[in-house]
Amino acid sequence: MKSTTSTLFSTICLFFICNCLIAQPVVTYPNGGETLTAGSTVNITWTGTALNDVVGIDYTIDNWTNTVWLSTNYQNPSANSYSWTIPNVSATQCKVGIFNVNFNGDISDGFFTITGSASISETDFNELITVFPNPATDLIQVINTTNSPLLFQLMDQLGRQVVVEIFQTDAQKSVLRNPGLPCGIYTLVITTADGIDIRKKIVVE
Repeated sequence: MKSTTSTLFSTICLFFICNCLIAQPVVTYPNGGETLTAGSTVNITWTGTALNDVVGIDYTIDNWTNTVWLSTNYQNPSANSYSWTIPNVSATQCKVGIFNVNFNGDISDGFFTITGSASISETDFNELITVFPNPATDLIQVINTTNSPLLFQLMDQLGRQVVVEIFQTDAQKSVLRNPGLPCGIYTLVITTADGIDIRKKIVVE
């Protein structure tokens, strides 16, 4: 019994030591009080980790009611920073979070504000979104340069939803995969952050 207890104690100590040895990032920017403009690009920065350490980076615009991941496996060999294009929203309860591989880390000390730009029209969105190839086979590629998160829904001819994806603002080139879809004509419904629906006919061969 004494040997088992000693082994368990050693295992617990080793667990805590190993976790302590993994550096924890600390957010330095934006850390609260800043006003950021939609469509602009800023550097999210942090301290506490070595260059090339893997971190996850997320943000919220509503005090973590919803979380948006910018990256779950980010490495930077030159600086503890991440280039972020600010989404096209208006919000006052915004924070960013940086976490190590054990999900230990830090979030902004206080809220920062995002000031949204003017709404983008449906015509403008059509020009800022490219969908290809069409006809498609096993995937549809999307180039999103709207600086806005978009919801993609692929609907069959009966109006049934067969694929759903959310592409974030930093996804310059996103891939909507369609494994096993029957050949036919589908409708790709793209919903913008302002509630605008854009519909594109897609042929799957």
